[in-house]
Amino acid sequence: MASPSFEYFRSSFDNVFQILPQGHEKALKKALYNTAANFFVIFASLVLVAVYFVLQAFLRPLLWAVLCGTFLYPFKRTLTSVLRSWLQGLHESGTPFAAGVVLIPIKSVNDISEIISNTLIKHFKLIIVGAVGLPCLNLLYYFGPIDSIFSWIYNFFSFLYNVIQCFSSGWIWTVVLGYVIMIALYWKPENNKQLQYLSIPVWVLFVLHLCSSAGSLSAPIFILAVAMLAIGYVSEVNQAKAEKGEVSG
Repeated sequence: MASPSFEYFRSSFDNVFQILPQGHEKALKKALYNTAANFFVIFASLVLVAVYFVLQAFLRPLLWAVLCGTFLYPFKRTLTSVLRSWLQGLHESGTPFAAGVVLIPIKSVNDISEIISNTLIKHFKLIIVGAVGLPCLNLLYYFGPIDSIFSWIYNFFSFLYNVIQCFSSGWIWTVVLGYVIMIALYWKPENNKQLQYLSIPVWVLFVLHLCSSAGSLSAPIFILAVAMLAIGYVSEVNQAKAEKGEVSG
């Protein structure tokens, strides 16, 4: 139940709106709301300023600590290690300090060029692909049959989507459950290889069934899953070959 003071305030407020000319109530309400919002913003700003002045003695050391921890200390440690290795190199080679200082620009240029050349050699294939692929894509965009390519991609994804939707029924779980029961009942070390071969179509059916529940994204998700499986298989084969080479060596 509303209190008498609230009812009195509400009636007084309604009386003020009744005094106004017809059609001015909305403008007055909007002005009151804007004024209240401005007062709230000013009050919040004053509170923030007051909190800043109260915590100013604590914020400055914290900011300096963050600055030193994130930039100054790592920079100092890196500079110290570089100078230490440089002085150690001068000591080991017997180079005078003055000659070492004079040779700093030449050595810096040599080191930078060596880093750039090593980076280019390390990513040589990627650079070649980018240097050849970007102009080809540019030529294909301006002079190639873009509409035909996009139409082919759309038709491919539509066909893949329709194929994936064929595996959306529940009989896939029957196949998976049958495979699990077969492993539980008939697994032996001598027929392990046959069960591994049999697991490939079962996993393919299971992945297709999971992708079919993704709706319109089923085709891209299936392509991503196949790519991840292929990458995992290739990495496992390479790892097995490396382990076999270590054992034979």
